[in-house]
Amino acid sequence: MKKNSKKDNLKIFLPSGSIGDPTLIIFEEAGYKIKREDRKNIGEIKSIPGEVIFMRPQHIPRAIENEKFAIGICGKDWVAENDSLTKIKILSELSYSKVTNGKVKIAILASKDNTFQSAKDIKAGSRIITEYPNLTRKYFEDLKIPVEIDFSHGNVEAMIPKYYDYGVTVVETGKSLEANNLKIAQVIMESSTVLIASKNSFSTKKKRDQIQEIKLNLCGTLEGRENVMVLFNVSKKYKNKTISLVPSLKSPTISPIFGGGYAVNSVVQKRSVNEIIFSLLKNGATDIVICPISKIITSWEE
Repeated sequence: MKKNSKKDNLKIFLPSGSIGDPTLIIFEEAGYKIKREDRKNIGEIKSIPGEVIFMRPQHIPRAIENEKFAIGICGKDWVAENDSLTKIKILSELSYSKVTNGKVKIAILASKDNTFQSAKDIKAGSRIITEYPNLTRKYFEDLKIPVEIDFSHGNVEAMIPKYYDYGVTVVETGKSLEANNLKIAQVIMESSTVLIASKNSFSTKKKRDQIQEIKLNLCGTLEGRENVMVLFNVSKKYKNKTISLVPSLKSPTISPIFGGGYAVNSVVQKRSVNEIIFSLLKNGATDIVICPISKIITSWEE
């Protein structure tokens, strides 16, 4: 049997920096333990032929563009900043970031003392410091406002307004804005963590299936984090009432139990489970058990 050459192996680009640890945790929870020697930027996953490469997330879209078989994880903001939206495939949004499970904002920041109403009120010639020079330049070109743009590797908040009139950076919790007496002047875009792939990665069925398997396991793990399995018993008298109180992915599973009554199990969003438990108990449910879910995969996607 002919073995795959190394050039046909899959390269997986994962982010270093602040989002690196959450990414490693998700891969491990999904069943992809990464073997990596201390301080090395290359690792491997035993079940996937190829290598795992760690780099700053802002460089990952360009790296993906240049590889035949490659996938990676970075922010959608870096895909846009690198003008890579038409050059790579976005396979899925992944609901996690550095701190939260939601989206982040790429925003124009200003001092709270600034009285402008919108980005259109920003004066020509204003000085702007940013981690996103390409996004910022295009945004102000579309507004037809000439501005001076300087690049920063981070810590944009510290330079407004003493050194720059405005800044453009990522805002997640807003705590840094409060600490530096700043406000959001305008949101340029919302961003989330995304799984991306090179255009050629789907050129063979084998690679397509391999990538789809990784995608399903990562997305299924994140979906599992947000939900729990609720199991309870109920008599025939209260069955219809309690089942109507329980949301589920499709429909609850109901089984008759010895001695009469029914056992019910359903997938429920974690954030609403306490309220549901209370409602179930008031409406005849007994023996309620809540179980964590490691992964939810509903169907195979071609």
